[in-house]
Amino acid sequence: RVIFKSKNTRDEFFVFANPDLVYQWRKDKTIPLVDVVQNFEVYETYNGGNEGIAGHPSKQKLENCFGTSDYGEVIQQIIQEGRVHDAHKG
Repeated sequence: RVIFKSKNTRDEFFVFANPDLVYQWRKDKTIPLVDVVQNFEVYETYNGGNEGIAGHPSKQKLENCFGTSDYGEVIQQIIQEGRVHDAHKG
């Protein structure tokens, strides 16, 4: 999972991704994004943390945080700037 904390709001967003491929993609953008993420979905937790009930953020919330509601662009930004949380390593 890659977790992105908004600088402007308290919102957190995340995507499910392969941690090793995230690090590779950050160095080599020719790696297809579809190989890095498990699905082309963006999630948020409703209680503001990275645990709890997850759902999909509204397009307006994505626009406010990322300047776009295009999932491809949002996912790229999350993968590039987010914190990798590897469940196997903690």
